[in-house]
Amino acid sequence: MDIFVQSRGEKWSQEYTWVKNNQKTDEPSILHPLRPVIYGNNKSVFYITHFYDCEQPSIIVVRSKEQLLLLLTGIKAEWDAPGGAIYHSVAWLSSSKSLSREENVIRKLIIRALDDRLQNEISSVITATPENEHGFYINISRLEQLEKDESLLLVNGKSDDHIDKIGTNNEELKADLIKELTSQSLLQEEGVLIVVSDFVTKEVFREAKVWRGLSGKLKNEAWEAYEREKKSPPPEESWRRKKLILVMLFLVAVILAVLLIGQSQRENPLFNPQHPQKEQKQTEKSEQKEQKQAENPVRTPPSQHQEQSLMMSVPIKKTAKANLQDYS
Repeated sequence: MDIFVQSRGEKWSQEYTWVKNNQKTDEPSILHPLRPVIYGNNKSVFYITHFYDCEQPSIIVVRSKEQLLLLLTGIKAEWDAPGGAIYHSVAWLSSSKSLSREENVIRKLIIRALDDRLQNEISSVITATPENEHGFYINISRLEQLEKDESLLLVNGKSDDHIDKIGTNNEELKADLIKELTSQSLLQEEGVLIVVSDFVTKEVFREAKVWRGLSGKLKNEAWEAYEREKKSPPPEESWRRKKLILVMLFLVAVILAVLLIGQSQRENPLFNPQHPQKEQKQTEKSEQKEQKQAENPVRTPPSQHQEQSLMMSVPIKKTAKANLQDYS
């Protein structure tokens, strides 16, 4: 599981930046301000920046493209910048290959974040380092150790994926959410699963179909539950479906055309003789007759001219023989 940290140093030149393994890096792609994370009702597009402010405490959980993100923001640093307070943001991003195992780790992190234990532990592993290029240093081994909490036991019950719940951001509803996450898994659908913030409105929660949402903007002290509506597919996914349907229709048309051509050939005598066996026998008989004629040719009687020639040749031979005898 990848861990990204955003913070800044004490100097003016050491501005907010994301790091991974203490090396400067680009922000996680899922956090890009221009990348949509969910398509709500009426094809509304929501970006992750709709749900948090880096300087305000918030907990965001997003499932996207076989990855699971936990983002914590507004974690106050133990040092200040010339312009005021510094706030850390930490993102855990699971890999698709180990999602099932890492999802339980993220559930434990969410539970500890809901009672503020995790935020306090994070502050202690990030220290100011003016001589560093980006101005802060992360104790990686201690940060990774935060993922290991053997004292918290989870039950992998099936999540209630038909009911979305929202409410005010108070300790009672946080405790209720902790109990729920301990006994059941996260929603398996893609989208924004959990938002704990102080500025998200009820309309945004409903429109974006947030599975569990707590916000200081909401006044209801108890959960407000409502039936989960079916998400509108993203435009590119809708186009892929239409393209697949067109391909399938084309293949069906080709198969039908082949079947019709085959049927017409079977019905046409030019392509399908009615008595193929009879014709084959007749052909065999003709071949046998020709073979016999070649072996025993028929002798025709000689013509009149041929008979006269034969008769004339006989006395000529006898005369020649008699002359020879007389001469001798």
